[in-house]
Amino acid sequence: MEQQPRIETYGELAPQFMIELVADDVPAGGFKLLLWDGAEQHIESNLRQEGAPSSIFTPRIISAPEVDSTVRRAIRFPTHAAPYESTRELLGEVCALIDKYTGLRGKSASLAAYSVLASWLVDCIETPLCLSIVGPDSTQGRQLFRLLGCLYRRALLLSDMSVAGVCSLPMALCPALFIERCQFNPDLQKLLRVSSTRDTFVPRNGRLVNLCCAKVICSEEPLYDDAAGGGFIEIPVAPLPEPLPILDQHTQQQIAGEFQPKLLMFRLINYKQVADSKFDVPEFASPVRELARSLVSCVSHEPELQAEIVPLLKEQNERALSERAFDFNPIVVEAMLSVCHEPKRESVHVAEVSARVNKILEGQGEMLTLAPKPVANKLRALGLTIRRLDAAGRGMLLPDAVRQRIHRLALDYQVPDARGGPYWCRNCLELGQTKRDEVDVNALSQEEIDKIL
Repeated sequence: MEQQPRIETYGELAPQFMIELVADDVPAGGFKLLLWDGAEQHIESNLRQEGAPSSIFTPRIISAPEVDSTVRRAIRFPTHAAPYESTRELLGEVCALIDKYTGLRGKSASLAAYSVLASWLVDCIETPLCLSIVGPDSTQGRQLFRLLGCLYRRALLLSDMSVAGVCSLPMALCPALFIERCQFNPDLQKLLRVSSTRDTFVPRNGRLVNLCCAKVICSEEPLYDDAAGGGFIEIPVAPLPEPLPILDQHTQQQIAGEFQPKLLMFRLINYKQVADSKFDVPEFASPVRELARSLVSCVSHEPELQAEIVPLLKEQNERALSERAFDFNPIVVEAMLSVCHEPKRESVHVAEVSARVNKILEGQGEMLTLAPKPVANKLRALGLTIRRLDAAGRGMLLPDAVRQRIHRLALDYQVPDARGGPYWCRNCLELGQTKRDEVDVNALSQEEIDKIL
């Protein structure tokens, strides 16, 4: 008897069925396959796929893939799909959990709850969700991070993220990447960008890896659109005066055991309708528009819930529209140029740059102001590194390479001398940024340059 071919799968989607990986009931066991036919679930270690009686299709055995045991233990998988009352009821239960264990209510709790639903449909919505938990280290932030790790589909908590490191993971599992207290270095920014687009691949050892996935980032500093690679949900957290209920490992396992089966059923029932959703908010600015489309499509079967999401993003959209209408980059560069033109300056705090930016805006008759955190985001977007300087906060060191970068930016943005006079510095001379164009810096001796300076 001819042996039937055996194939491994991380999941299958067909017009008549879906196949999902679920955990074995045996502790520390492997995977089983859940077959959903649109009405019932069938869970087996292996599935036999037959062809029609007159078909030339060869029957085959479908089995779960072999995944490293460390990955299997790090990611929670439901053992089955469980029924739930309605999407509204399920969303309400998630919001109640968030309120209980984090103290978050209102818009923040609602957006976090919608992000949970979106994580279970990340492979069929337009933009994979990125949720940013922002604020100082606090019980509220830590418990929100861990609670979402119980609720998100295939949450994987990492101590660090890099493109090379993530490429080494079995990304066919489509895990949601969780990283706590992260530092925004260039490698992390690159990972955030490439993991936020569905059609971008990273070459790795002779193969192409798609890193598209949901992400939850916990940090003191906020994300910004260029670094995040698209729209993201920002949840501010802070220390609370009252203690929160304990969210230990046992409690986390209970929450995951109760909610993940319901969320898996939510995925099975709604996947096709979400994938076909055509909802749009054309009046929203990109990338908030893509974020709204992704969130709303997850509840495309619930018009009332759809109507609730757009107002939740209204403030974020207005901020995006105002920033798009006014380009702050030249003002930020002008403020930094003025710092560079102060003798013997070795560093500058972000708060001081913010004050200079707002003074320039006031001098131009603008009513807009820019707080220190958005200024820090702009500086990073301009390729300048922010770090903690001292007890007074974050800022920038000003070695010669940074000064050169700022002067190049000033040329690119056609920024005038912020001091308003024919002030020269060495970088001005080297880059030709001077009002005395007849001076050829290459023809000057070092002694002559020092006299000019």
